[in-house]
Amino acid sequence: MKVSRWASLSAGCLVMASTGLNYAFSILSPSIKIHFGLTDFELSSLAATINLGGYLALVAGRVYDRLQHRHNFGPRVVLWVGCVLGLLGYGGMYAQACGWLTATYPRLLLCTLLAGNATTWWDTGALVTNVRNFPDDRGSVLGILKAFLGSLFINQ
Repeated sequence: MKVSRWASLSAGCLVMASTGLNYAFSILSPSIKIHFGLTDFELSSLAATINLGGYLALVAGRVYDRLQHRHNFGPRVVLWVGCVLGLLGYGGMYAQACGWLTATYPRLLLCTLLAGNATTWWDTGALVTNVRNFPDDRGSVLGILKAFLGSLFINQ
């Protein structure tokens, strides 16, 4: 099924708007510290781990490039991997906060790493697809998509 490039840009804007949850960590960190009884060092380590997950974006780009010639299969796989990682990361933190899973510090670190890496998969899927769909307007498309980054969380 062929999707118009304008529909792809609109979907990319929605993906980018929901991708910036990592930037809300500083807003959530006081509650996380109190709820889990973390020290300042442990909380800083969680913040560093969520950033580390974001630095591992190379994997998402490699997967996208390997699948790019398979009938638009690359963007779908990259976005779905991001969804699974986001569910494991943010869902795992939520499950620990609710008491469904025993809250341990190593498990929190793993969940923040997965959550931080999930956003890179979403970012890669939205950006690369739309840059390829608009080869003559790459700068404008990048500016539009990056302007939407995290916009769902700005007024929270």
